[in-house]
Amino acid sequence: MARRWSALFSAALLQTSAAAPQPRLDLRVDGAWRAWRAWQPDARAARDSLLARVIVWRDSAPGLRVGDFDVRVTGGLIRNDIAVVEIDPARFRFSLAATAPGARRTVGELIGDSTAVFVSNTGLFRPDGSPQGLVLVDGVPGSALAGWLDVVVAIEDGRLRPTTIDGGRALTAGASAFQVLPWLVRDGRIVFGTSSGVRLSRTHRDRRLTLCFGDDGLVRFALSNFSFLARGAARVPIGLTIPEQAMVAAALGCRDAIALDGGISAQVAVRAGAVHRWPGFRRVPLLLVAHRR
Repeated sequence: MARRWSALFSAALLQTSAAAPQPRLDLRVDGAWRAWRAWQPDARAARDSLLARVIVWRDSAPGLRVGDFDVRVTGGLIRNDIAVVEIDPARFRFSLAATAPGARRTVGELIGDSTAVFVSNTGLFRPDGSPQGLVLVDGVPGSALAGWLDVVVAIEDGRLRPTTIDGGRALTAGASAFQVLPWLVRDGRIVFGTSSGVRLSRTHRDRRLTLCFGDDGLVRFALSNFSFLARGAARVPIGLTIPEQAMVAAALGCRDAIALDGGISAQVAVRAGAVHRWPGFRRVPLLLVAHRR
């Protein structure tokens, strides 16, 4: 049995490194796989009616839904279940929770001892736990802007919005913010690989966490979980490529979409009717938190 899993895992790893001409995804519909989306640079982002039908909403609370759906790399062994958290920003206030580098936390730890209803990781950080790029918490700077991170996620009056480096220099008093890269979707178009993230790998597979600002005004988070071994086997950090992540973001109807730190840092916890945790592999120094207004 161990040899069988080892062989299958090796095959999956080989597939992740094989050069693919154009990324394609299958969607699981009514228990069967259906050819779904192909990579198109500058493609328009619009809510996909088929995806809307197949998302299974497993839990909810006023202004909040938790669901998931399955995708597969076309012709391959790699499957991912993608968790979706949908939040109405009119009902929730966002904030940042920063820690000292030596006192990092997980989303599960924070949601377990607070009244938060949503927690996720945010941006990149160094091995010593110090964040990379801008960190601003309630107007107090923790680190400075970095020119190579082209997205600033700002929080003003509890509301999230994406902006640029220039926008990060003009935030209102008392604002919070952090920096990430790349843009996946901007102004309703896929921009990864053209105007953002040009030098990033298009073939590397990893867990991916997307922050999506929907064309309907809702905020969505989508976490890709590797489900090659079994549904819920989220602790194996092999998942989507960034182009595939952008394709999913476009199908979710993101007006703007940003890749948060992925891989072993990617983690989400949400409190609806029950508490749902999708843990990462390490503690992080900066967490994005939502409370009810």
